[in-house]
Formats: sequence, structure tokens, C-alpha cells
Amino acid sequence: MPQRRYYCDYCGRSFVDSKEKRDAHFQSAIHQSNVKLWYESRRETAGLVAQTAAVPICETFRKNGYCQWGNNCPYRHVAVTEDQREGYSVIPVGLMETTVRPIEDTPWVPVTHDSAPINKPEENDILPDAFRKKLLPLQVDLPPSLLPVHASIFNSIPPAEWG
Repeated sequence: MPQRRYYCDYCGRSFVDSKEKRDAHFQSAIHQSNVKLWYESRRETAGLVAQTAAVPICETFRKNGYCQWGNNCPYRHVAVTEDQREGYSVIPVGLMETTVRPIEDTPWVPVTHDSAPINKPEENDILPDAFRKKLLPLQVDLPPSLLPVHASIFNSIPPAEWG
């Protein structure tokens, strides 16, 4: 009769199921770090923001743009983003992928501010505001094939009849 095997969901490993081997696996550094990573990946964004806001900023990372301790640093590493230059809040590096943008910042909702926009969009321009703000300054020497497409091009194409 074959022996039972234990499969660890955190590590993706299986081994012969015995109390000694299971306890040894649970106490291993790899298993404990995998469990920690799994639970950290499922924390709420609001809880992460509140928790990281209480941690002081790493002076080495702020001055040099890097920290020799990386993710093991006890201080917070803050990314300098376009939002920070424009006066918005600072986003910690670890939260950049998990942060949910407020609805007023999404490109499909018209934004009204007292200041003038960076680049006034044309009526037929289909490029969203979020991309226009970041990409238009980079379009200095782009070839014609890489310039943004305007909706007027699509309006001039005659409709095709299918089947």
C-alpha cells in the first residue's frame, strides 16, 4: 500500500506524510517565508497604506535612489513618481502595483481643476488624458508610425459590408 503524501500549498512541494517530516517542513525558513509572503499578498490596501505611513522614510534610499538592504530594510522606500512632482501624495514602492486609483483620476471621468491642462486635447483625439500627460512630452522625435492616432482617421474610412 503506497504511503500518503502531504502537499504544502504555500511551497508547492509534496513529501511523505509523517509527523516528524511535516513539523520539520513547517519550521523550515523557506516554508515560513512562503507563508509570510502569502498572507502579505492578501492584506487590504488601506491597511498597508496606514501601516507603511507610520514607518519612517529610509534616508539612504531618499538620497541615493537605492538602499543596500533592499526589501530587508526596516525603513520605508518611497518612489519619486510623477504624482509626487505634481504635489500628490507619496506612494511607497511596494504599494505601486496594489494601490487603487481614486475614481476622479481615471481617464474616462472628466477632471476639472483650477489650473490649465498640460496639453489641450483635440476634439477627435482618442488618446486618454492619463497617457497624454505622460507620453506627449516624449514625442519630440517620433517617426510618423509611432505618433498617436486621431479619431478623424477612422471616420474617413468607408464602412465595410460583411457577409
